Amino acid sequence: MAERLGLSDMVRFYPPVPLSEVPALIAQSDIGISPHLGDEFTQLYFSTKVAEFVNLGLPCVVSRTRTMERYFDPKMVRYCEPGSVESFAAAVLDLYE
Repeated sequence: MAERLGLSDMVRFYPPVPLSEVPALIAQSDIGISPHLGDEFTQLYFSTKVAEFVNLGLPCVVSRTRTMERYFDPKMVRYCEPGSVESFAAAVLDLYE
């Protein structure tokens, strides 16, 4: 899909790594993302990946859902509106700048 969309120079795929190496790889990232639609399931969904991002001090973009708002203060994550490409892009750009 990355090739078809002309994004091969911007997307990297890595081979599987041992679980013990995952935190170090995440720490090398610029931002963490956890975009979700705002359906009945995702309103209740808790992303352990976001907890890992926050624990590592990584800025992250998270869909605003009831559950995520319950556990993460807006000072901890940058919220975007579920299902909104524009809101997600604005949040990513905000963190980038």
